[in-house]
Amino acid sequence: MNRRNAVKRISALAGGTLSTPLIAAILNGCKPSEKPDWLPEFLSPEQDQIVIEVSELIIPTTDTPGAKDALVNRYIDLVLKDCYTPEDQKSFLEGLNSLNKAAKDEYGNDFVDCEKEEQVALLKKFDEEAYSGTNTSGKKPFFKFMKELTVVGYCTSEVGATQALNFVAVPGAYDGCMPYKEGDKAWAI
Repeated sequence: MNRRNAVKRISALAGGTLSTPLIAAILNGCKPSEKPDWLPEFLSPEQDQIVIEVSELIIPTTDTPGAKDALVNRYIDLVLKDCYTPEDQKSFLEGLNSLNKAAKDEYGNDFVDCEKEEQVALLKKFDEEAYSGTNTSGKKPFFKFMKELTVVGYCTSEVGATQALNFVAVPGAYDGCMPYKEGDKAWAI
């Protein structure tokens, strides 16, 4: 059954009380803007490029699309702008700037201009710092923040939910004992 048939049946059951905007929203779904002229609203274009590169290194394209294909950078820009406190926003931006400064200090280039191996080496350092347990600032380390936003953005995107995870558009009854074999995809929620 496709979404149109499902909406028709639901509206018939509800006595046709679904509003036109609600039906349009259900049929169109929530998708990030795919316009080529999209510009970030919170991040600068340079910061957005760093986010694109870092998120793609966290979830690279393999036999499934990666973070870049899922437009995770647009999710991160929107969530930072609309959902995070000014302190968290400032912390994230400081982390991006710190990563770019580390790239310049270590390799003489901005992060996006570094070779992939250099980018990975920098991210490994940031990862080790984030999970070393030596953070006394009380703020979430930048790389933990970035990884969380990337994973949530990817797994809740259409690309991530339908191509990287198992997905049932309209799930049936709950079955808490599903068979799982090593290597199977996780289920999207």
